[in-house]
Amino acid sequence: MKKLNNESSKTAESGLRKSVQKYLKKMPPEILGIRNTDSLKIIKMTPGSYNLNFHINAEQKNFIFRVNIEQQSGLGKQVEYEYNTLKFLENHELAPHVCHIDDTRRYFDFDILIEQYLEGPPLPLEKSQLPKVAAVLANCIPCALME
Repeated sequence: MKKLNNESSKTAESGLRKSVQKYLKKMPPEILGIRNTDSLKIIKMTPGSYNLNFHINAEQKNFIFRVNIEQQSGLGKQVEYEYNTLKFLENHELAPHVCHIDDTRRYFDFDILIEQYLEGPPLPLEKSQLPKVAAVLANCIPCALME
């Protein structure tokens, strides 16, 4: 992925921020579980390894608007895979509630995903933490198979 200089990065972020705001204003507010988008605010943008993450606040609810700028899995439908995985995990209270997926690329050059914002540090995925994470996920499998 091409790195932008600081000035180009600020300009790109500003343009993308406006596009996110416009997209959310057009979206039916019920998708986010709110009455209207009048109080919608973009709090900040945080770049991730594969996404640009916009922290959104509306009616005292917080969301992450993720713009998937690069595939990490090699899958053609990375965001759809993430959406389905989050939908499965949210039933087990292991992941944020996922609100919306848009992989049409009608409004953005990239796929987007909107999910609940969870307060706190990100899940540690250092090698030393993986056994703990795997154990938690493994406990979900019997529950899922019984549903």
